[in-house]
Amino acid sequence: MNLKAIMIVGSIVVVTALHYGVAPSHPALHLLHRELYFIPILLAGFWFGLRVALLTSLAITVLYLPPILSGKMLHDTPATVIAQLIMFNVVALLMGLLEDRRAREQERLLGAEKMALLGRAAAAIGLEVKDVVVALRRLVREGGGFRNPGVEPDVQCEIDRLDHLLYALVRVIPSHQVPAISLDINDLVTASAARLESVAHKVGVKLMVENDPAGCRTRAVSEEFGGIIDALVKNAVEASPAGGIVTIATGRQGQFCLITVRDKGQGIPPEHIDKIFMPFFSTKPRGHGLTLASTKKFLKDIGGDITVESEPGKGAAFHLHIPRERAGDEPLMGFGA
Repeated sequence: MNLKAIMIVGSIVVVTALHYGVAPSHPALHLLHRELYFIPILLAGFWFGLRVALLTSLAITVLYLPPILSGKMLHDTPATVIAQLIMFNVVALLMGLLEDRRAREQERLLGAEKMALLGRAAAAIGLEVKDVVVALRRLVREGGGFRNPGVEPDVQCEIDRLDHLLYALVRVIPSHQVPAISLDINDLVTASAARLESVAHKVGVKLMVENDPAGCRTRAVSEEFGGIIDALVKNAVEASPAGGIVTIATGRQGQFCLITVRDKGQGIPPEHIDKIFMPFFSTKPRGHGLTLASTKKFLKDIGGDITVESEPGKGAAFHLHIPRERAGDEPLMGFGA
């Protein structure tokens, strides 16, 4: 139990002792004790939020009642007692809601600040990294190979990882308007499945495409969305056991086109669900933790979102919510290369 919790419990114990210990012939003191009960309620709401505030107010409600029910506090009418009990819980509810809202807003602002800092850093180093990647690929291609042929696949793999990191960095650079075209998400999903079919086949995973026959059009930068879908499918393939199936489905959801990538792997631990879209958070030993964070920012910038559902032992499903095309739409805001 931390110091704050001890202070809350201690204040409840002290006020309750005063409440029980003072004779009924001192109504003014009992009124004072009743008001003092608000102190632990306010502290609980301010320090711990809604849940702890309500638990504190309910505990105080239970502690406040016995002297009243035993008839020792004859100066309090039933209506006064009921109003006081309601007031305890209303104050706890309001204080807890306000604190939870403040905490969420603070977390949102911190997340936005982190993404802004990451965007500036990405803009500063993105071009340098791109030049390095291009130079490395040229050296491997024109260098006449390695003395040890077994080294080349490893080098190519590391260059691909660096290229993937660069792609994730580019998506968090502050956005600017780039040309966008009208695309059907069915085409994006079908193309992604075709590109990654061999990758999945190598590890014994089957890709299954379930396109909505009605389709769904969006104004999109095809390279951006293609890369996003590819990254999610690759993650799903890596999370799937041999013989597993990764499903890529399309559909509509209100004003959004919906793309879902679902696997049947081990799922995401509950304690990680709220962190997987944070920059640099990764459950992979060699993961950089930017793919999902940059995807989240990119989709938010164009009015969309990415969400996740997961149940341990039963896999995970990532949902891309992409604004649907409407007559007269302006091009989406995206990221240039």
